Amino acid sequence: MLKETSIQKLIYENAVPELDIVLKPQGFKYIKSKSYFVKQNGIFQHIIHVSHPTSALDYDESRDLTIVKFTISGAIKIPDFEKWCFEKFNEQIWYCYDTQTIASTIDFEIDELYDSLGEDSFYTPTPSREFKRKVTLYYVGNSENYATVSLGELLNKQIPLFLTELEEMSDLIKLFEAREYSTSLSHILLLVFGGYTDLAKEHFDKAYQEHLNYIENDLKVNPRSVRDNIKNLEKFIKVAQKVISTSYLNPYGKTVKILPNQNGVFKFSEKTIFKESLRIDVSQFEINSYYINSIGEILLDLFFC
Repeated sequence: MLKETSIQKLIYENAVPELDIVLKPQGFKYIKSKSYFVKQNGIFQHIIHVSHPTSALDYDESRDLTIVKFTISGAIKIPDFEKWCFEKFNEQIWYCYDTQTIASTIDFEIDELYDSLGEDSFYTPTPSREFKRKVTLYYVGNSENYATVSLGELLNKQIPLFLTELEEMSDLIKLFEAREYSTSLSHILLLVFGGYTDLAKEHFDKAYQEHLNYIENDLKVNPRSVRDNIKNLEKFIKVAQKVISTSYLNPYGKTVKILPNQNGVFKFSEKTIFKESLRIDVSQFEINSYYINSIGEILLDLFFC
C-alpha cells in the first residue's frame, strides 16, 4: 500500500500545478500547509480544497496503470463574520458554505510510480491496520461516492462551474437562503452581521417557536433527548438577546420532576432488596455523583448542562 504522505506528494506534484494554471489567473493562491487555493473577494473568502478519498489508490488492469484519485471542492468562508461573533459572544461561531465534491484521477505506470516515490513510500499493512482500513472504508464508503471526471474535464468544465457558483453565492442573503435548517443560528446571525436587522428579527421569532416545538415534541415522544434541545434554546436566547431588542423566555425550568410511583422491586441478593419509594425524572440533568447510606437512602449530586 502507499503511505499517506506519498499520496499527498503525488497530488501536490502532479495535480496542484495543473490546477494552478487555471486558478492563478483568477486570483487564487495555493497554500500548501492547508492544501487549498484561496482568494479574497470582499468579505468573502473563496476556497478550492484539494484532498483525496480514504481509498485513493486503484489499479486499471485493462490499461496496466496505477490510478491515484484526488478530490476538489469549493467553499465560502467569512473571516470577518467569525471575528465579529467572537468579539460579540466570546465564543467561536463558524460559518462555511460548501459546494459539491468532484473526484478526478492521475494515471501512473507502476515503474514510473516507484521511480517517483521510492521503495520506502510503500508498505505492507499489519492485520490490525488492514482491519481498521476496511472498517473505515465501510463507514465512509457511501459518503465518498463522488462523481469522477477526467483531469481535462475537471480543469475545463468543473473548475469554471465551481468558480461561477462561488461568485454567485457571495451574497449574504443568498447564503442565508441556502441554509439547511431553519433554526440555524449562524445563518440568522449572518443577517445581523450584514445589517438586515428586520429580516433577522423575523427569523429569530420563527426559530424561537421552532425550538419550543422541538422541545414539546421531545417531551411527548423522547423525553431523554429533551435536555439537549433545552440547552440549544438557552444558547439561542442568550445570543438573540445580544443582537436584537426582543427578549425570549425559556418556559422549561430546570426542575426535578416527581413521577408516579411504579412500586418497582430489584433484588441485589438474598438479603439486599431494593423497593421503590420515589420515582423522579432527572432527564434535564447530568448525575455528577451519588451516595447511598446504610439504610438505602440515596443522595444525587446533579448539575444542569
